[in-house]
Amino acid sequence: MSFSTSSKSTLDINSSNFDPEYYVQDLLRKKGLEELVAVEQDMVNNVRRLDSEMQSLVYENYSKFLNATSTVKDMQNRLTDAHSEMNSLSSRMNKITDLSDSLTEKFAKNCERVKKLNEARDSVKRLEFLIKAPQILQTCVEQNDFSKAVNTFVSIQPKLEKLKNLPSMAGIASDSEKIMEGVKKQHSRAEFAHLLERVMTIFEQIVDKRFSNESNSVDCSLFVKSLDRICRKISVLARLSPDFSFTRMNSSIVHRAAKHQIILCRQFVGETIQKAINEAFTKLNNSTPIAFSSSHSDKGQFYSSGANNNNNARKTLLRELLDKIEHCVLHSIKSALASLLMFTATDIIFSSIPHFTAIFGFDVHEQIVIGSIQDLTTNINLRIDSLTENEEEGKGTELLIFCALLRNLRLKHLEYLLELAQQQYRLNDFHFSNQYKLTNIETPTSQLQQLIEKLLRKYIHVESLSLSKIANKCIFTFEWAECSETPQRVRTLIKHLVRSVAEKDVDVAALLENDSFTASKERTPESSHG
Repeated sequence: MSFSTSSKSTLDINSSNFDPEYYVQDLLRKKGLEELVAVEQDMVNNVRRLDSEMQSLVYENYSKFLNATSTVKDMQNRLTDAHSEMNSLSSRMNKITDLSDSLTEKFAKNCERVKKLNEARDSVKRLEFLIKAPQILQTCVEQNDFSKAVNTFVSIQPKLEKLKNLPSMAGIASDSEKIMEGVKKQHSRAEFAHLLERVMTIFEQIVDKRFSNESNSVDCSLFVKSLDRICRKISVLARLSPDFSFTRMNSSIVHRAAKHQIILCRQFVGETIQKAINEAFTKLNNSTPIAFSSSHSDKGQFYSSGANNNNNARKTLLRELLDKIEHCVLHSIKSALASLLMFTATDIIFSSIPHFTAIFGFDVHEQIVIGSIQDLTTNINLRIDSLTENEEEGKGTELLIFCALLRNLRLKHLEYLLELAQQQYRLNDFHFSNQYKLTNIETPTSQLQQLIEKLLRKYIHVESLSLSKIANKCIFTFEWAECSETPQRVRTLIKHLVRSVAEKDVDVAALLENDSFTASKERTPESSHG
């Protein structure tokens, strides 16, 4: 095997072990005349090709060498020029340095003198302005530019005080003071108070606009602190200008801002309650309907079997939804009362404004408690009135939930909320006139009772239509006169009607039963048939 490898390397032209004589002998031994001629021709062509390539490489390398030589020579020339320019620049820099040192030495001798001359020039300009001060002030007065006149006099007054003892400046100071005395006489104290009133009116409008743009009703602390800071700053101005009453402005700003915050809280209460109602009804609509199972005795009587668990689950769901809405109503109103209570804190300056605490407490009582309940009843009324005939179907349970909610508000929570508002804002300590008369509990109680009755009538109407449709289907589906239907099919429709009645019974028992009524009675075949 080693011999074979060695022979191959001696026959490979590209190998370093190539043996030409052995290669020729191998060709003569293996190939014929024509093949030898072809090999010779191929070798001649390869030699010529390689020779041509060799010449091309030589020419290319020589050309590159010439280009490199030219480039190097050009760089040498440029470096020589740059070196000469650097030498010239260095000599010039030395000359500049020498000239700078010379100039510095010459200017240093006159630096103090130039500084004194500049100071003298500034003093002359100031004196020139002081000398022309009476003329400048008179021009401003003639042009009714009193603001510029006052600013000019205020800027030169300290200098006139220092120089008025000089004979040359005494007349200038006297003339300037006479001109300003004339300005003072032209504008009396009443005119100044009128100007201040106009400015403060604009300020009041800006403050009102800023507070009216506030939309956060969850936390009143920042709102109250900002309002308190504004009132304190206005109170400080009252000491500086006794001719203008700032108490009225403070009172107006506070009353408007407080009313705006009360309205925001009322809107927040309404939105929170509406959101809870929508979430509860969405959960109700997505809940699984009651599934009733049935069995038959030998006598053909119908019993509800296995339905107690479903009934209890339905009751639990309805009571949970009612409790959620009821809790939301109470919590949102109580939170609004607690948040607005910050307006009556003793460390707030505007709490000392006469009658503010009483009027504010009255507004909270009427807007947050009475107003929120009125908003709830209004929304429920709109919800009922907007129902079309097609939308009424399936809304009976929602009507019952509204009935139970309003009943609990009327019987349990309304009196508590009114007493809570009156206690927190100490309304019993104030004597209100007819203009500020607290709403009696009978008014919202009567409104709630009327709406409850309306809801019950609507519920009866909706469910009666629903049961009537089922009964009509039972009657008109079969040919009762011919008695062609089997008892099984008839029993199925009757069971459907009984189940529908049982569903209504479960809803009514869950939502409208008395507190002492612990368990609803199960419907039996006897009770179904009356």
